[in-house]
Amino acid sequence: MFPQFFFQRINFFLRNVKHRLMLIYWLLKRPSTDLDLAGQSFLSLSARWHGEKLPIFTYFYMINYLNKSNFTGSLLEFGGGFSTILFNLYLHPSVRITSIDYNPQKYYRILNSRFAVNTFLSRISSYKCISVSSDQAQAGLNQLISKILEFPLSTIKPVISRFVDIHSIDIILSLISSGELFDYIYSDPRLQEDLSFLSNVKDTLVLSSVFSSYPKYNAPSFDCLFLDCGEFSSPSEFLLFSPYLVDGGIILLHDIFYPKSIKNFLVAIYVSLSSEWEVLSVESSTPQGGLIARKLS
Repeated sequence: MFPQFFFQRINFFLRNVKHRLMLIYWLLKRPSTDLDLAGQSFLSLSARWHGEKLPIFTYFYMINYLNKSNFTGSLLEFGGGFSTILFNLYLHPSVRITSIDYNPQKYYRILNSRFAVNTFLSRISSYKCISVSSDQAQAGLNQLISKILEFPLSTIKPVISRFVDIHSIDIILSLISSGELFDYIYSDPRLQEDLSFLSNVKDTLVLSSVFSSYPKYNAPSFDCLFLDCGEFSSPSEFLLFSPYLVDGGIILLHDIFYPKSIKNFLVAIYVSLSSEWEVLSVESSTPQGGLIARKLS
């Protein structure tokens, strides 16, 4: 018994040493496969990007839905990061990803090497620019609230309850009734932070201006639109860019629950109310949540 136990322990020790050497080798070698890029991103997640742990569940929820739907088209994303990497790794290889983000340097802090970043960026179309101006963001928020207020309060109330925390529902409904919803949302510090950023960005491309310059017959079109940028820009991004989504196209909304976020809860409410959209699925297991909807013809 003693020799057998002794050899078992030696075997376990050697296998553990081999495992650790393989980990060291993997950390030192150049990432060259999808699994390498995934490993680097999750390594960064464990080391410092702790806040992305729950959003990643929503990203995989969306990926799983698109894959089950056999999605193979073009995807326009506002707000790059872990979502962009996961979309590239786990959606169908023929999906064409266009990512809009003012800070693509973040990929160096996710993928941990210039080679890995260059490998990843060679697979997608990434543009360093802002999607909308500060004036457009403010106007978009006001316009989207106005569109929501076109529906009867009796219709709005059950929809709001899906996306607004139970402790905030009465506040939001009261603000709708008094016509003060815009001022309340606009005064949110998170929104003001984004407004300050958009106002201070100088000499950079504004994507909405580029799109509006295309002749109508030659305008770009996309099969899927993913909104996950700043807290302030989503309403205007939705209003300005959803016309470029093909009929039957898919919109993905991240951060749909208020007051956890103000990013997309108003967009989620409007999409749920409008006859121009069909809500396909809502991910509600995470604090941020996500919504998947189809644009109707």
